[in-house]
Amino acid sequence: MGSMEFEEIKKIIKDILMQNSYGNKMPADFAFNAPLFLHGIIDSFGIFPFINQLQARFNIDIKDKEIYPRNFETIESVATLIYNKKREKR
Repeated sequence: MGSMEFEEIKKIIKDILMQNSYGNKMPADFAFNAPLFLHGIIDSFGIFPFINQLQARFNIDIKDKEIYPRNFETIESVATLIYNKKREKR
């Protein structure tokens, strides 16, 4: 992966999670590889607004079949999904 772009995507995702509430408030020191659902950062009501925000921010289309827990487990896994979607568009 182009690590600079990947690192940037992770930071943007973290900012989105810090600025919005999709469940519990995310602490500033929340690790990129910490489980989002387990810590309640994203809950079942928050997942779709979060996905809408990601689609708008990164100009991508996340398909229903891509919305499963492993893709949204951590900030890293969300960043991987977005990074790959952006590469598909090139």
